[in-house]
Amino acid sequence: MPDQNPYAPPADNNAYMPPVNPHHFGNLPIEPPSKQKHTLRTVMLVIGSLVGVLFIGGIIAAATGAASKGPTTVGAGVSSADTQQVAAPAAPIFTTAATPTLIPVPVVPPKPSDFTATVKTMSKHCFGSAGCNVAVQPDLSYHGIADLTAMTCSITYNVSGDESGPTIETGTTSGSQFSFTESLISTPSSKTKIAITVTDVTCN
Repeated sequence: MPDQNPYAPPADNNAYMPPVNPHHFGNLPIEPPSKQKHTLRTVMLVIGSLVGVLFIGGIIAAATGAASKGPTTVGAGVSSADTQQVAAPAAPIFTTAATPTLIPVPVVPPKPSDFTATVKTMSKHCFGSAGCNVAVQPDLSYHGIADLTAMTCSITYNVSGDESGPTIETGTTSGSQFSFTESLISTPSSKTKIAITVTDVTCN
């Protein structure tokens, strides 16, 4: 009977197979676990740890930043956020109006041309060819710019028509009132024209 190989497959699947003796394998080397799988696992653990540390650090940094940027109290019930949103009203600017400088208007004293004089006959006595005796006084009207009510003036005037020549008389003004004395002249005729002319005015 030929020797049978104990390691040869049986001709019949239902045939009896003797148990395998482990000693038949001799000192076959047993392959250790793959170093590549161990290294990959270590790298994955390190990466996971770093991701976890970075995630926790980001949460802490965000919380710290939010706390540092929180609104700070400026006054009672007012925060800095409120002061940034609502601008403070501008302070009113008060200007002092310049006091107008009053330039005094120089007082222009009245002058003779500011008066117009007419003859007011107070009395008249004629003696035929001998002439007449006439009492007259000036009737003045004022049309100047000076205020006569604020001053007293002395008015000098001439009365013409007397046969002896012009007569110089002086009257005064007080406010709007004129005061003159009568002038008595002798005319050579009843038809002699009598005239009064203001020649000088002095006021104070």
